[in-house]
Amino acid sequence: QYQEGAGSPTDQAKAWIEALTGEAFSQPTDFHASLKDGVLLCKTINAIVPGTIPAKAINSSKMPFKQMENISNFLKAARKLGVRDGDCFETADLYDEKDLGGVIQCLDALKRQTAAGGQPKAAKALNVGGAQSWNTRGM
Repeated sequence: QYQEGAGSPTDQAKAWIEALTGEAFSQPTDFHASLKDGVLLCKTINAIVPGTIPAKAINSSKMPFKQMENISNFLKAARKLGVRDGDCFETADLYDEKDLGGVIQCLDALKRQTAAGGQPKAAKALNVGGAQSWNTRGM
């Protein structure tokens, strides 16, 4: 279980996501529950590079496979934005709450890959979920 509390990595990741997306966590004291459906993760990617994950590809369904698809789309986009495979988590790590530390590590790596914690360092076309968007690698 990953620790929550003032200044903890969990709180830092939460604050970064909320500042970037302009949306509060649905369950402020439950990091896992707020991210489990993957919607806020997809919105985080789109806050960094708008349109990376098309709105139609972000599933608000309560069906587990749709929620896991959101998480998978986030992970694909994070990799394309420069997050190393070693810094990424597996879908089940978040969905089944197996390794929230790995989720925090991935979010921290994504934050480091963006200048000033928000904008990409440089842009190059990429495609995630069937729509063209922009990448920070390969320039």
